[in-house]
Amino acid sequence: MKYYLVSEMAEMLGITTQALRQRIKKRGIKPEKKHDILGWDMFSEKQFEKIVEELKIGRPKFNKKKRIKK
Repeated sequence: MKYYLVSEMAEMLGITTQALRQRIKKRGIKPEKKHDILGWDMFSEKQFEKIVEELKIGRPKFNKKKRIKK
């Protein structure tokens, strides 16, 4: 099973590590395991998919055209 660090997940999602940590903490998602020596949070692939689904992270969609007033 593959595990991801917060920094790796943030890079894949195109957001900062701080933003991802805040969103994970706000929803109370606990890491599946911690690094033995350094204590880094490590999330499984399954958790990563769940985080992406729950947070609905992706590029923002703009449907409205922005009008410039002259």
